[in-house]
Amino acid sequence: MGDNQTPWISSYKKGKYMNRITNIVGRENKICELAIRQLGDKCAVFEKRYDLSSDEFYDLWQRGKMEDETDFFEWKALIEGINEWKQTREELKKLAIA
Repeated sequence: MGDNQTPWISSYKKGKYMNRITNIVGRENKICELAIRQLGDKCAVFEKRYDLSSDEFYDLWQRGKMEDETDFFEWKALIEGINEWKQTREELKKLAIA
């Protein structure tokens, strides 16, 4: 909202709110980074076990070249989780710039 739409909020309060928002966005970004790292660590176990990178595996999975094993379903879910957290991180970057 522009200044004309919120005349009742003082510049002090606006600054205070912006500091809080900046802190919240920073905290959420740290959560994203932690989640990406933890999920990546779990993917590394599968990468080592099957001698494939997660990108290679996911490409094969998408093309129907992998069997329906429990490990592969879990690995796929981990990769998709990483992608979702990365998307969230990108959205947070937009908030930090605004």
